[in-house]
Amino acid sequence: MSGNKTLTGKQTKCLLLLLSGETVTEASRALRISRDTIYRWMRQDRFREALTDARRDCEAVILPRLAGLLSKSLDVLGAGLDSKSERVRIQSALGVLGRYASILEMLDLSSRVESLERAQGANLMRKLELGGWDGETV
Repeated sequence: MSGNKTLTGKQTKCLLLLLSGETVTEASRALRISRDTIYRWMRQDRFREALTDARRDCEAVILPRLAGLLSKSLDVLGAGLDSKSERVRIQSALGVLGRYASILEMLDLSSRVESLERAQGANLMRKLELGGWDGETV
């Protein structure tokens, strides 16, 4: 969490609570501050940057570990599909189907975002070529 050097003690504690999955409401209760205070901090560049940096640091550690567990997890789900217990087979099947549906949805959303970004870039290029861009967001 390289970006938290300029944060107060409460801001640093808040950042850690948010990173651990606490909601703004839960963090505000734990720190005995208002939710508005946390939302104000979240609009401040230094807090937002510290939170973003901390999330990236966590992702850098967590994602490779999760990737290493994927194969083993799939083996467990696969074994569950072959279980003698109908309940286990059904739960395993629902787990596989649910994850597959989530992946398809994520891929679809990613494709849509890429299309929107391309369209926005093309729109910006047209404005630049026509001399109509005034520096405002497209």
